[in-house]
Amino acid sequence: MLTPEQRQTYIDQIRQLPEQLAALVRDLSTEQLTTPYLAGEWTVAQNVHHLADSHMNSYIRCKLIATEDNPPLKPYDQEQWARFADATDADISVSLTLLSSLHTRWVTFWESLSEVDWQRAGHHPENGVVSLEMQAQLYAAHGVGHLDQITRTLAAQSTTSAEDQHQLPQWEAFYQANPLEGMPWFNPELDDDLRRVLDQLGLGSGDALDLGTGPGTQAVQLAQRGFRVTATDISAAAIQQAQAKACEQGHTITWREDDILATQLDQQFDLIFDRGCFHVLAPERRAEYVATVGKLLKPGGYFCLKCMSRLQPGELGPYRFTAEELREIFGGQLSLLSIDDTVYQGTLDPPPYALFCVMQQAR
Repeated sequence: MLTPEQRQTYIDQIRQLPEQLAALVRDLSTEQLTTPYLAGEWTVAQNVHHLADSHMNSYIRCKLIATEDNPPLKPYDQEQWARFADATDADISVSLTLLSSLHTRWVTFWESLSEVDWQRAGHHPENGVVSLEMQAQLYAAHGVGHLDQITRTLAAQSTTSAEDQHQLPQWEAFYQANPLEGMPWFNPELDDDLRRVLDQLGLGSGDALDLGTGPGTQAVQLAQRGFRVTATDISAAAIQQAQAKACEQGHTITWREDDILATQLDQQFDLIFDRGCFHVLAPERRAEYVATVGKLLKPGGYFCLKCMSRLQPGELGPYRFTAEELREIFGGQLSLLSIDDTVYQGTLDPPPYALFCVMQQAR
């Protein structure tokens, strides 16, 4: 059962999505909207139209749950819906307007619910019992996930277009617009897999790099364990927010806005932890990433990587990997000590499937 504060976080994310989405796709050309820059994933326009389709379906489900006893919740084939002309059109203005109006009504609905209402539920043939609380949590995360997919799609464009060299600063708008606590990857505790490995290896001090720190929670936890921590992220907004929260708690951490593919870091580390950077990089940039990590590790230093697993259904969000793929990507640079199946601890329920890899630099 969610607290009122948690519910409000999800309501606020739903409230903010139309404005965030409009800002992310503003002034894009027809080519940018309709080109599938990422193989096997939707175009920007399809993502926008899908958000309207999906959230209309969820809005109706919410009304059914609120007014009927355990109503059946009909699924739909989103891949088929995404192929219709109205879902591939470069004119996204209608869907943006629809989404804005829909979310205005949706927020009014959410904020009118009583404590008893929040626990009402329906039955989905694939997902089982679905409560109104679950709907709020799921569709807040759903919006964030599609903002991420659009951002990755535009970032992939930078590898094929000489005119648009670098789209990754879209992360800046993402972190400016979203509360850290509501992000799918937010985990205030030390990652369970990292804690296990640190305990097994007896690591409790030294120089540590939290690569792609995002909310900064892992940097804080490493500092609490006794590491001298440097935390980096490509987003200045992410760094500013994480630093402010860490300062409130009295932690001494070096915060740096930095792009790992053009890093300005000038020291080496005993431990590098990446919980969300590697798996959003375009495939053709992975070799650069591996080489950079190798240079940043001290002899004998450890690299711990958590990335999305091929076991995770669908293609939305980060790239998925198998253990064999990771061995092929990293094996020439680092010694792979272990690769384990696990999950991403965060705000999503159920948590996404992941792989946790431990590697070591030669001594």
